[in-house]
Amino acid sequence: MKVKLSDFGKDERSLLLFFETCAVDYGGRVDRRRMNDIDAAIARRWHEEKFIKFGRIVARHVNSQGSSWCQLSDTAWSLAHQERKNRAERMWLKRKWLSTEENTNEHGIAAVRLGAVDGQELPFEGEVKVKDKATRG
Repeated sequence: MKVKLSDFGKDERSLLLFFETCAVDYGGRVDRRRMNDIDAAIARRWHEEKFIKFGRIVARHVNSQGSSWCQLSDTAWSLAHQERKNRAERMWLKRKWLSTEENTNEHGIAAVRLGAVDGQELPFEGEVKVKDKATRG
């Protein structure tokens, strides 16, 4: 069994986060329609290795939210937490927006522009520029 996140491939890391979401948000219920054949094979292997528990829900309890269930081991929880944090950091670096603080630091503009057209900011008359201490006009 792989016990270091660096040993996991992209499909395994993605499936681990999917199962973590199922465990947290759906009480362990898994919608198999959201899994492909590779995911199913990984889930079976992880179940055999006792990394997770994974199985089918009895027919009378199946609903539109899923027909299977999962339960993470302590090791799976630890690795899921680590991967969730890593993913958040990767996504932060890929973001395509600035905070107002970053905008002020980068452009020297203290005023916030409101609205946008086709991803472009609308002009804002009388913006306050920090660099030359201009005031609203």
